[in-house]
Parts: sequence; C-alpha cells; structure tokens
Amino acid sequence: MASQSQLSDLSSQITDAVTTINAFLSEKNLEQPSLSAVGPLIFPKANGEVELARSTVREAARKLQILVDGPAEYLQWELCCRFLDMAVLKWINQHDIPSYVPLESSVSYSELAKSAGVEEEVLRRVIRFGITLGIFAEPSKDAVAHTALSAVFVKYPIIQSWVSFSTNESTLSATKLVEALHDPQRSAFQIAYGTDKNHFQWIGDKAEYVKSFAVSMEVLGRSAGYSADHLVNGYDWEALGKAKIVDVRNCQSMISLY
Repeated sequence: MASQSQLSDLSSQITDAVTTINAFLSEKNLEQPSLSAVGPLIFPKANGEVELARSTVREAARKLQILVDGPAEYLQWELCCRFLDMAVLKWINQHDIPSYVPLESSVSYSELAKSAGVEEEVLRRVIRFGITLGIFAEPSKDAVAHTALSAVFVKYPIIQSWVSFSTNESTLSATKLVEALHDPQRSAFQIAYGTDKNHFQWIGDKAEYVKSFAVSMEVLGRSAGYSADHLVNGYDWEALGKAKIVDVRNCQSMISLY
C-alpha cells in the first residue's frame, strides 16, 4: 500500500508541475518542448515558479523510475551500466556520426557507415544501443534518423568538445577516484594518466587539448546551471556601493578528480 501511495503522490507532483510549465509556455506563446530533431534546443528562460516546477519534474521522475523499476533492478541496470552509456557516447562523438545524418530525413546504415568510415555492423550495434538512450531513431528497418538528443551535435556543434572532455579525461579519472580518496597527495586524474602534473598543467603542454578544453568550458558556461545570471541576480551588488568586481570564476570538479 505504501508503494502505491508513493507512486500516486509522485505522479500528482509531476502532473501539477507540468501544468505550471505548460501554462508558462502558452502564456508566452513559446514552442513546446519536443523529442523531435527539429524541436527547440534549450528550454527558454523562465521565472522562479517555473524553474521550481522543472526541478520538481526531474526529481519526481527519477524517484518514479526507481519505484517502477524496483530498487534492485534500478541499481543493477540503471546505475551500474552507465559506463556503457559513456562508451557509446564516446564512439558516436569520436566518429562524428551525427554530422552524417540529415536533420529532417533519414539515411541507410550502409550509407552512414561509408560516410563515417566505420564498419557497418559495428555502427548498427552502437546506434541501436544509442537508441535506447534516446540518441538516434530507426524509423524503418535499415534507416537512421535524428532525435532531439542526437540533433544537438549538429545544431550546437561545440557540444562535441564537452562530450569529448566528459568521455575521455573525466571518465578515465573517475575510474581512479576511489584510489585518489585513499591517497590525498594525488588526484584521480594524476593516477589515471600517470603524471605528477595537475589537469591544468597537463593540458598546458598540449595545444590540441587546450583548445578543446576551452570550448568545453564555454559550453559549461552557457548551460543554465552555470549561467552568470545566478551571480548577477543572486547577490545584492548595489549594497557594495562604488566597487570594482573581478570575475575569477573557474571550473574545478569536486572531491579529488583533478
């Protein structure tokens, strides 16, 4: 009975929050979110009530999935298998697969494999795994088409640098995080890459990494969670009077990853 009550409560939270979000979109005459490749790329800026509603949907949906999967299944297949998700994302990004798929139509697996210079059978397996994550769609037996997620690579190409950073340095460093927590003198990155340099010193010697990292930080800065709007609107700047403000924000991952 308790589980039924939780399911109903979470479902009601989502319904109420979505009602708030829809009302905002309708009032502002904004395009509805869509899983289509031609849908809007980002959710529009909104007021506090709408942002709270979005957070409610995210959290309630996560809890709802745990309940409908069952905690054991969720842990086994959702949490413990995310390394596979990252590997598939890395392969797709590394071979620039999204750029060879038309935004408003589809392409055959054979044509896509030839354009990307990859083995067709490998492509099929990776794409079909990606489909389970919402990346790409298979509108017919032998065709590949974009979804909203895969289209991001085409419509917002600088995302490739962020995906590369996340699926390379970050993922490999994360595998050494436990070791780093037992060795406070070394970061997970240093252990993973066998270096005494920190991440910033390491990329400083490699021009190709410097540019990619700079672009990935640009992507991070453009995201809602790291927007400068929070800094601008979240502090009483007028109370400082006449003052000089120096922006020294930086992006460092938590714990001892880097």
